[in-house]
Amino acid sequence: MRKLREIFGRNNVPAKRTIYRVVNDFEERGSVGDRPKHGPQRTARSAENIAAAQGSVQNNPSTSIRRRAQELGLQITTLATILHKDLHLFPFKIQLTQELLPQDHLRRRTYANRILQLAHDNPDIHEKIIMSDEAHFHLNGHVNKQNSRFWAMENPQIIHQSPLHSLKVTVWCAIWSGGIVGPYFFGNENGVTVTVNGERYRDMIENFLPPQLHALGLINM
Repeated sequence: MRKLREIFGRNNVPAKRTIYRVVNDFEERGSVGDRPKHGPQRTARSAENIAAAQGSVQNNPSTSIRRRAQELGLQITTLATILHKDLHLFPFKIQLTQELLPQDHLRRRTYANRILQLAHDNPDIHEKIIMSDEAHFHLNGHVNKQNSRFWAMENPQIIHQSPLHSLKVTVWCAIWSGGIVGPYFFGNENGVTVTVNGERYRDMIENFLPPQLHALGLINM
């Protein structure tokens, strides 16, 4: 024990019974590791729980892992392990796409056939096409609460104030095979942003777009 005090210190010396147990284990088994446990090993990743998780996913694949764990009576970490390692499942986010109405399918097919005909008549048609779109940009800044964190000892109660109807600007831009046309910011003669209507859009097409095409040397677009 004196030698052990020199190594561990007076207050951290192992108890005598601990030393005796380690010596006995080594003499009996040739090892100081944990003794093997007898009887069947219990695990939450049992065949029954794996089958229950598989059936739950098949019945409702959109249920959250937290709710599914509650329904199955499993720990969240256990269920996550079953889903990944046993069932080889992974979470995927829903994709947002433009809704297609019944009449849209005919319009798309008509458009595709028209492009094919133009390409047949003029092999360089892809260099003559301009595609445009508009986007709205908020001028007061946007705060994503999911990505904003403040580390402190206490809650700083930081608040970001935003108006009910935030100011925004609409920007038009176009692309062609050789680059970009624009951008064009919709505003009045004083530079104040305005909403887009048919008259303002036509004014942009007639007065802004032709000089832009001329500057780029684009003809017969």
